[in-house]
Amino acid sequence: MRRAFWIGLAAGTWAMTATAASLAQDVSGLSERCIAEIRAAGVAPASAETWAQCETAISGDLHNDALRQSITRKHMLDGAPERAIGYLRDAADEGNLQAMAELAFMYAFGFGVELDYQKALHWNRAPAEAGVADAQNAMGFLHHFGLGVDLDLEEAQRWYRLAAAQGNTHAYANLGQLYLTGLGVDQDYAEAATWLRLAAEQGHKDSQTELAKLYRQGLGVERDYTEALRWYREAAEAGEAVAQLNLGRMYLLGEGIEPDDDEAVRWFRLAADQGEPEAQNALGLMYLYGRGVEESLFEGMRWIKRAADNGDSEALYNMGYFYESGIGVEQDHEHALEWYRKAAQKGDADAAKAVRRLEQTP
Repeated sequence: MRRAFWIGLAAGTWAMTATAASLAQDVSGLSERCIAEIRAAGVAPASAETWAQCETAISGDLHNDALRQSITRKHMLDGAPERAIGYLRDAADEGNLQAMAELAFMYAFGFGVELDYQKALHWNRAPAEAGVADAQNAMGFLHHFGLGVDLDLEEAQRWYRLAAAQGNTHAYANLGQLYLTGLGVDQDYAEAATWLRLAAEQGHKDSQTELAKLYRQGLGVERDYTEALRWYREAAEAGEAVAQLNLGRMYLLGEGIEPDDDEAVRWFRLAADQGEPEAQNALGLMYLYGRGVEESLFEGMRWIKRAADNGDSEALYNMGYFYESGIGVEQDHEHALEWYRKAAQKGDADAAKAVRRLEQTP
């Protein structure tokens, strides 16, 4: 989960792909063909000839961030991380702050090097102290989770705020999460909404999803299904599974919109296909009841079983109920107890009652 949190909230903390802005930077010293292909491809030139030109160019121009990022990314994708690390280390040794931050990223994730949070901290400190916003956000993250340094939520917040003052999307998101969870600060949904909105407006999918949840539940903001739908839809259309799940729920329940089982199924399926357990269970139930799809006990149980195998507590309970009642399977109270117990271990109160009931059944 920690790794997922890093990727979900801080993806791009140490961006390795060239952005439109960096691609527009001066790339003097490269051939016109190399320049044109880098800009046209958006990430890296394609032809072997151009690559040879770019490899030659980078040897004498290590501080050209756009070119170096493009080349190091290609080497990583080609399975040659040692070459990428070599360029980064050479530029970092020469004091290039962006290269330092990128090298820190490699150590933080173990990409091309042995995972080492101490080295990640070491290489990230200079760019952070020099005011590089992404590095400041990353310093906040390292302190947030005690990676290479003692866990220190106040220090995490300090670094996040420094990055946020420069408009860093991921710092906005991380501050929103601190206030949402009450880690190192007093829990404050209104303050969380403020930070999450800033990140959401810059396209941060997780923040869009969290902000939608606040609007849907009326936490820190006035309950507003229209706003909830808006933010869930933005994240869902960008492929965020939890947003797809909840957008499906809003269509199913008719929250702020006309109920639409077909749309509910569409969004449940998109999330379920990404492995979202609650969406898999929800899709299974739609099949069981024939809502938005042709009724199918087989498909319903297939999706619910998949959700249960992925740990969804409601699906675990449902599997217990199937075995207890003999729905789609041979009635078997021992198997029912196994599923109910798994659900109860995840805090499902109904499952706990079912366990007590079956254990008392002669």
